[in-house]
Amino acid sequence: MAEAYSRILTREEAKLTHVHHVHHYCLTEAVRRWPDFRFTAADGRSFCLAINGESIGHRILALRNGLLSQDDWKGLCEIVAVIVEAADLSDPGAPSEFEPLVYSDAYEAFESWRDLHTASGAHLDDDTAQRLAEELGVDPA
Repeated sequence: MAEAYSRILTREEAKLTHVHHVHHYCLTEAVRRWPDFRFTAADGRSFCLAINGESIGHRILALRNGLLSQDDWKGLCEIVAVIVEAADLSDPGAPSEFEPLVYSDAYEAFESWRDLHTASGAHLDDDTAQRLAEELGVDPA
């Protein structure tokens, strides 16, 4: 059994942890509010997918009033797609148990979106699959 380990974070570590949390939250909220694709699973949960890190960055700017560092932009430009669980529409600020999935590989993002449909009992129609494949620049076959 692993030994429990805890300590007080240094001021610098706390600052970094807070910044990471804020960016994680903003990324999730931006994709939830302005998804490129969305579907509802058989159990009623909804999932959202956003494409293009630079475009996602502009969505984050809309949430944060223009606050993104150059390092943030570099990181965002490496993102091809992000999948998040949509918030409960009656409580948009509700946290999700589903961690955002961030992809730098277009084919991996496409396959994950298709697999998520299958695993959740939802049907990904051919037209939507084709449109997603075109936007990601992959072969849907």
